Amino acid sequence: MDTYLREHRRVKVPSTLLVSYNGKQYSVPTKYIGKVVDIYAVGSEVYIYHNSQLITVHTVTECKLNYKHEHYIDALSRRLRTTQDDIEELAMKNLERLENLGGD
Repeated sequence: MDTYLREHRRVKVPSTLLVSYNGKQYSVPTKYIGKVVDIYAVGSEVYIYHNSQLITVHTVTECKLNYKHEHYIDALSRRLRTTQDDIEELAMKNLERLENLGGD
């Protein structure tokens, strides 16, 4: 009964790590790329599950792009062969640019 009372969507995670809820994009960990996740909106939070296991929670925002820092860092670490310090610095710069464009 509980699942009928909450807004729910089921989507496949693209390589961008971002799943859509209410016109906004929210990140998930990289290991869920290509997998189907369930998105539930409860109050001001977006809960994202895979196979009934909670994988992340986001606060609903007006930002179009909402990456969690750790999700973005993990994605860069998997794609770039450089030091962790360089990845952290690049992530901070990129996330700052996204924030300036209306993302987070």
